Amino acid sequence: MNARARAPGKTILAGEHAVVYGYSALAMPVPEAGVEVEIDPSGRWLWEGANSEGPDDIDPGETLGDLVNILVDAMYEHGVDVSPPIGLRVRGGVRSGGLGTSAALCTALVRALLVQNEQELSPGVVALIANEGEELFHGTPSGLDAALTSFGRPILYRKGHEPTILSVQAPLHFVVAASVVRSSTKDVVAAVAKARQEDSTRVEALMASMGAAAEEAAQGFIRGDIDTIAASMQKARIALKSLDLEHPVTEAIRAAALQAGALEAKLTGAGRGGAVLALAPSSEARARIQSALNAHPDCSATFGLTLDPDQRP
Repeated sequence: MNARARAPGKTILAGEHAVVYGYSALAMPVPEAGVEVEIDPSGRWLWEGANSEGPDDIDPGETLGDLVNILVDAMYEHGVDVSPPIGLRVRGGVRSGGLGTSAALCTALVRALLVQNEQELSPGVVALIANEGEELFHGTPSGLDAALTSFGRPILYRKGHEPTILSVQAPLHFVVAASVVRSSTKDVVAAVAKARQEDSTRVEALMASMGAAAEEAAQGFIRGDIDTIAASMQKARIALKSLDLEHPVTEAIRAAALQAGALEAKLTGAGRGGAVLALAPSSEARARIQSALNAHPDCSATFGLTLDPDQRP
């Protein structure tokens, strides 16, 4: 059997962009939006999947080959000597952006190489290696996406620190909706950096607000307080709007989620397109919201997400 591994996608509840500047962010895994990597001994380099960033967007052989070289070198620096594959088959990923496809790819690829070479590494080390691969896609990533996809648990993350893995005290239900408008993380991060340079006082205050929202949401997780989580999402949404990161399409999806019964909804990820995260009051409401968004013309895909108290670190 060929060596293979999978890593989840991700959604950010609060703290996108702020995390780049040292503030906290809260992120959750989205297993259905994940990426699977299979080492292919036939020498083929393929990226498959209806929602994936596949061969119509990149040259899979060139890009995946470059990524393999980066990750193999990074693994060697961490004391693991692996043999690079002669071919890869990648499945999954989400075209819209904002759901951690590149980080999931990096993490799954590191794990597949470990399986192939019968070696193991801790999630923390896998995250460090995967983040080096993320540089190929995003330049200077914060490390949040690599940490989330490596640990596969809800985390409160702050750049340069070990992630805090969160458990919930009551079930939490979300819907993640990928829009038809693709967001470029690298471009939007650059735009925010420019805004911060031009108006540092205002933008820094917004970053601090988003970081505080992430920490408040983490307390909501710990206490099982859905109202605090909703209020934290609202605070983060207002800050993102003030940074001019919303898009008419994601705003339309957000409005549809609220009309279908969501307690709160916001863009998730870099913004100016991408994806929307909606908080549902119950599993039944989650199903209604997901059904409504599946029928929405601005949605390309939806993913249901439930966090249960028995999902312990």
